[in-house]
Amino acid sequence: MRKNLIPFILGCLLFINFKGNAQTAIFSSNFENWNGNIPYNWVGSKTTLEADSIIDDTVVWHSPAHSCKLVNEEATERVFSTKPLSTSLNIVYYVYFWMRGHGNIRIGLYDGRAGNGFTADHAWMHINSSNWALYSDTITCKNNSTASEFIFDVDSTKADLDHLQIDDVGITDAPVSTNPLLSITYPVENATYYSSSINVHFNVLNFNTGNPGTGNDGHLLYTVDGGPAIIYYSGLPIIPGLLASSGHTITLQLVDNNENPLTPNIADTVHFNIDLTLPNILSIYNIQFTTDTSGNSPWLDSLVTTTGIVTAVAAGGYFIQNSTGPWNGIYVSDNLHDAVAGEKITITGSIDEYSKFTEFVNVVGYNVQTIGNILPSATIVTAASEKTEPFEGVLVKINNAACTTLPNANGEWKVYDGDTCYIGSLMFNYTPVIGMHYDITGVVYLSGGRHFIEPRDINDVQVHTGINEYHHDAVIIFPNPANDFLNINNSEGVETIIISNMMGQMVKLIKVSQVNFIIDVRNLQEGLYLIELFNKNGNVETRKFLKEK
Repeated sequence: MRKNLIPFILGCLLFINFKGNAQTAIFSSNFENWNGNIPYNWVGSKTTLEADSIIDDTVVWHSPAHSCKLVNEEATERVFSTKPLSTSLNIVYYVYFWMRGHGNIRIGLYDGRAGNGFTADHAWMHINSSNWALYSDTITCKNNSTASEFIFDVDSTKADLDHLQIDDVGITDAPVSTNPLLSITYPVENATYYSSSINVHFNVLNFNTGNPGTGNDGHLLYTVDGGPAIIYYSGLPIIPGLLASSGHTITLQLVDNNENPLTPNIADTVHFNIDLTLPNILSIYNIQFTTDTSGNSPWLDSLVTTTGIVTAVAAGGYFIQNSTGPWNGIYVSDNLHDAVAGEKITITGSIDEYSKFTEFVNVVGYNVQTIGNILPSATIVTAASEKTEPFEGVLVKINNAACTTLPNANGEWKVYDGDTCYIGSLMFNYTPVIGMHYDITGVVYLSGGRHFIEPRDINDVQVHTGINEYHHDAVIIFPNPANDFLNINNSEGVETIIISNMMGQMVKLIKVSQVNFIIDVRNLQEGLYLIELFNKNGNVETRKFLKEK
């Protein structure tokens, strides 16, 4: 991406010439000095980011030879804070920093103010670019303090762009520069995208855009492939219309309210490619289904295309599904597209495994096919089956599960139906009653190596009434123990059988086509196994059998 000199000049001003605008610098850091894994003047008492997630990066940096890599792949935010600083009541502080990578970040301030001592939450900045860009925010102090810490909340970092790297941080009591800055952050220079429609994300600093006559400095003009200039008043991403399969160039320019370019000219340009021949078109089932004991998708690290209905939307991503039942759902890590539940979308991106959780990452194609679709029915699961690979990313429901704990600090709680199931707070926080039985619907998500059912709203958590329960009581499974074959009789209504070991790993999936049939278990190791019986509505009954030599 071609850049004008403004970012470079601002970076120099940040650390060389604070006096030019009569501001006072209370903090600056270029991450050149480290004490072990702790950067100088960082990691205050409010830091909650793990020590091994704060990394001295000497490969990717803004200036001069080091940056700080921040890693937090969880959706739960973690804090990276400065050492204690002196701040003053009612002073507005300006926070500047350069950043690249993939993840979410926002600033805050602990100044010991009334309440919990922290400022209210600021808006998240969604980063998804291999290019360095300058970001800034302001924050107002509400207490005279010598123990203030400036906060950088981090969550949902992704390995596709090596998480988040931060560099050249400055905090002052006045703007570092009054010079405007314009920077395109997406699409990425020379990248290829698989959609005729693409959102152009950009940052504007020190220049207020909007309609003329509303007190703004001006607005933007943009051109597509050297075409006519188009006036743009909003700060939201630009959607430049349908693009054909070929190379494209988009240029953004700041202008005053009379459409005159600024002096010096402030503009940015990006070159990228559109390819409407979609690669590796697969069903979600084909992406997810695996017999590998690792649970890894057979399409790991591959560029693939799939279609599904959005079943849930969380910060930094969403879940899609194209059919009911196991293997038919997947989580999409994507903070660039505004997915809506019920949309049927076709997406192109890479398949990644994070702590054995299959994810769609680095989305480079996003096409909405239809809206307002009926969501796939939730599959009935037990606490034991929910933890297995086939249900990751799938919309499920656990019935008649007793609450055993109140929510922890992260809003997570437990229920029990013969085994423990964890209920998360990725999209919705609920306060249950210990001992109460619940029917809980949600998507299956993995965080910290643990599977969670994630409710989407209040409708997904219902007190259990005992109505409309389903059991496959008539099904006969023998012999038990078994050493070679299992006989399944009276299986009318059963459509799918899953056999899993006690570690929750699926070892067999059988599509049922007869009322009486035999399952070969000779290749199974000795031990106890779960047999789950699914009917057409996804209802499940779980049995156990012992495999002997």
